[in-house]
Amino acid sequence: MIALLKDGLNRADIDNISLREKDALREIKTTLCQVIYIDPMYPGTKKTAKNNKHMMFLQTFVGHQTEMAEELFTQALLSKAKKIVIKRPVKTGFVLDRKPTSQIIGKAARFDIYAR
Repeated sequence: MIALLKDGLNRADIDNISLREKDALREIKTTLCQVIYIDPMYPGTKKTAKNNKHMMFLQTFVGHQTEMAEELFTQALLSKAKKIVIKRPVKTGFVLDRKPTSQIIGKAARFDIYAR
């Protein structure tokens, strides 16, 4: 995954973003960031429509890690971040059944915001 991100940043000629390879589950609770953004792979669905080929590759490579959102959110709650934002499919439940402080809802995705 890190190789794909590095390649994308290089191709886009973006130099104001730094990329660090670390274990998010270990690092997230000690981060000094004010906002933690969690964008896990969406859970698998039973729909018959296929995603585009790039997303299909990524889902095959990374997999549908349903528990990853829960693990990252649990660790983020231990951090000193002022906000935690989790990207979710519009029609799915809240991570750990915890209602967010606010939400931004689009057509295909929503952003659950947990402010402290």
